[in-house]
Amino acid sequence: MTPSAFLYLERLPLSANGKLDKQALPAPEQRRPDLNEPFAAAESDMEQIIAGLWKAALGLQEVGRYDNFFDLGGHSLLVAQIHAKLEKAVGRSVAIVDIFRHPTISTLAKHLNEIEAQDRLFDEVHARAHQQKMALAQRVQALQSRRTPNE
Repeated sequence: MTPSAFLYLERLPLSANGKLDKQALPAPEQRRPDLNEPFAAAESDMEQIIAGLWKAALGLQEVGRYDNFFDLGGHSLLVAQIHAKLEKAVGRSVAIVDIFRHPTISTLAKHLNEIEAQDRLFDEVHARAHQQKMALAQRVQALQSRRTPNE
């Protein structure tokens, strides 16, 4: 694996016995790396949810809506972590491959919103079809009750 951050140090911290003191190494800065895309903040609610998950997973203070997850240091293990948290945050199933196919906050949010709109439309059509089926069943029952003689 490649390092997610590089730091320039004048000298490495050493322990009393002359070995590298890993505990004394400074933590890398939690800032967005310089990318080709200028920073643009998340706009919609869905974008803000995704941005929050990415910030936490990548250890960054800010991520832009057009930033590529993998250019920010993301990798497949982080995708798996984000996937589980994203499903919990949006309250429905999300295909893990969608995170790979839509690696920016903007494109992933747009895709998830489109799926949500399709699901709502499907639910409306399903409800209408159910109502029509019930109305037809009532008509059939009414017609059958007229045909049978009363005893």
